[in-house]
Amino acid sequence: EKFGHRDIGTSFALAKELQADEANSTRHMELSWSEFLVALAAVVKLKTRLDIDIDEVEFAELLDEFFVEHMEDAYASLSTASHKRVHEHAATLEFLETVFSQADVKNKGLVSLRTLSQYFKHPEIKNDMARCKLTNSEIALLVKMLGESIANRGFDVLAGDNITLQEVCATMVQLKDALKGTERAIAYIEKSFDEFDDDGSGTLDIDEFQALISEPAMIRRLQSVGMGGDELEKIFDILDEDGIGSVSMDQVAEGFMCLRDTGFAAKRGVKLLYRHYCASGAASQGELNKEDLLATFAVPAMAEQLLAIRLKIPDWGTMFEELDVDGSGDLSWEEIGDGMLTFWQSTADVNH
Repeated sequence: EKFGHRDIGTSFALAKELQADEANSTRHMELSWSEFLVALAAVVKLKTRLDIDIDEVEFAELLDEFFVEHMEDAYASLSTASHKRVHEHAATLEFLETVFSQADVKNKGLVSLRTLSQYFKHPEIKNDMARCKLTNSEIALLVKMLGESIANRGFDVLAGDNITLQEVCATMVQLKDALKGTERAIAYIEKSFDEFDDDGSGTLDIDEFQALISEPAMIRRLQSVGMGGDELEKIFDILDEDGIGSVSMDQVAEGFMCLRDTGFAAKRGVKLLYRHYCASGAASQGELNKEDLLATFAVPAMAEQLLAIRLKIPDWGTMFEELDVDGSGDLSWEEIGDGMLTFWQSTADVNH
């Protein structure tokens, strides 16, 4: 029909309400309920190509026709997809509901992330985790992802900010989907981790890590999920966020997510950019012009790290022009970070 992909973006833009904190959040990629309703109205207007003014009654009839024609199919499609996902993770979600209800002692439907993470450490909870085939590293990643979600909302995790059961379950489903097919390999690595931790530090240095992924049984496990030890070896420095020369089991599992899930890798890519941005001294300059941007990011070391997690290397000169939407000739870190996250999340072809 006449209504195309460009019209979808137009409808989204027409419905957006600008808010002051959008530079520090993902609000620019989301719609509230009221905005969603406005977006549907925009779809109807663009779909019917209304070039003349019509009264409220006639437009309401057009909306009604649109809902009757499309909403039943859309709801059926969403319900089917949701049912399949919930059924697939039923045991895990039931476990999370049990833990959440125990942590929610006041029955408010809200618990702090710190409280929830403490409950995951209880011995009886550990036994339930084993029955659900959940690993310690998966729970650690869940807590980390929830913490990042809270931080993106502008809250301080240590201050006891609250989360809902729905947020916990949605994040776990996202995590499970990202790790799908690698669970056995991760569980095997977790069992072998202590064996290769020669100094008992709870982490592996580069030599211990290389020994782990070079072990014949480990190579077979990695090959079974379409990975090679060389891929994990390449991202050792990336996972070693603190630069201390060692990685934890949680960080190894995170490496799997980087290599398997483009969305997760995109967030990791932005973290890498920010680390390089600070280490190069660019942060002290505040906003960067085009020359500064090229000097900071268009360097071999940056390209090598991005390729290691299968992210596309942008043409930084072109990227500067696209991100400099106000034509000021300078970019803040917020503009760079948000722009690159969107770029990588929307990029289907990933460099190898």
